[in-house]
Amino acid sequence: MPGLDVSHLPDLPQCETLIRVASNLWPDPSVVALWIGGSLASGAGDLLSDVDFRVAVAPEDFSPWCSAQLDQIFSPLALVGQTVMTFGEDTVLHHLILSNGDIFDFFVQSTARQPTSEPLLVLGCRSAEFARMLAEQGPPRRLIQLLHECQREGDDIFAKGHLLTSDEARYGEMNKQFHKLIVEGAGSRVIADAIERNGRIPFAAAHAIAFDKVDLPGMYKSLSHAHRQHHAIVDALENGEGTRVAALMYEHAYGTKASINMVRKPLAVTSDDKTHVREPAKYSNP
Repeated sequence: MPGLDVSHLPDLPQCETLIRVASNLWPDPSVVALWIGGSLASGAGDLLSDVDFRVAVAPEDFSPWCSAQLDQIFSPLALVGQTVMTFGEDTVLHHLILSNGDIFDFFVQSTARQPTSEPLLVLGCRSAEFARMLAEQGPPRRLIQLLHECQREGDDIFAKGHLLTSDEARYGEMNKQFHKLIVEGAGSRVIADAIERNGRIPFAAAHAIAFDKVDLPGMYKSLSHAHRQHHAIVDALENGEGTRVAALMYEHAYGTKASINMVRKPLAVTSDDKTHVREPAKYSNP
């Protein structure tokens, strides 16, 4: 079962309650996805921010949530105020005031409904299809800002037109941060799974960059191409193209093989009493 990830929430007091609520809800198999919207997702939240909490359930499981008793989910805090509003046949909002003063807009929708277009942070999603729908709503502004910082760092590395051995650690750290941001912020299990599988290949994690000291010009060509893919991935994210982001990340994984100089060893082939040495075939698709 896909896990619940609350590691990327802002460091604010109301997030303590948010984490408790998410942890109480996630074991329920009828819950397909949990995410937050509003100022907490966009990076603009503060001590006075309300919590815009989002829940998605399958269409056949939606009806009970219209009259759900939510006290146990928020325990040990009490609900001191509650207003329920329905929107059509597949969306309900529970506007809640808690005993500690926190305000939760607890929004439940059917997975048949398109998620609201807004900045969002996904906490968990059991459905690849719905995860893609969430990703296509657009990433939080703060995520895009951090990805642009990675782009600028990479641009600076390649601006001089060649690589130095000292660039190895610098590029590796930038690449690690870029992949981490994509996985944590995009909310797409398709993308997360692609990076996770790539990370299991020996030496092929995002930060495992080993320069070919003999062929630094070749490494420059390979890694600068990979960095252009970074730009394409961010462009797709900003345009809400979740499927294209996933495809680009799968393609991008091949570049790791080239960047760590994973070349095939020469193969000796004997025929007609002659031995021919097959030249190494490098992986050149970054």
